[in-house]
Amino acid sequence: MQVTIKVFGKLRHYMPAGNSAGNYPINFKLGETLEQLLTRLPLPKDRAYLVLHNDNKIDVEQLASTAISESDDIIVLAPVKGG
Repeated sequence: MQVTIKVFGKLRHYMPAGNSAGNYPINFKLGETLEQLLTRLPLPKDRAYLVLHNDNKIDVEQLASTAISESDDIIVLAPVKGG
């Protein structure tokens, strides 16, 4: 199966060239979790990022228990700082 992950902000620089507007299609197996899926992306492990799954913010503690399916909307973005 395949799901498209949308990557925004500075995190797009880590993704392979040729992506269409930050969309990154990735294959997955039934029963995989967001945590398993995200570890296969070329994102730095030492950087913080926000994950939205079907318009819901997913905390780090929830990544391992959130199963994915083909119809899911997954967005990964760098946190915005202001001051």
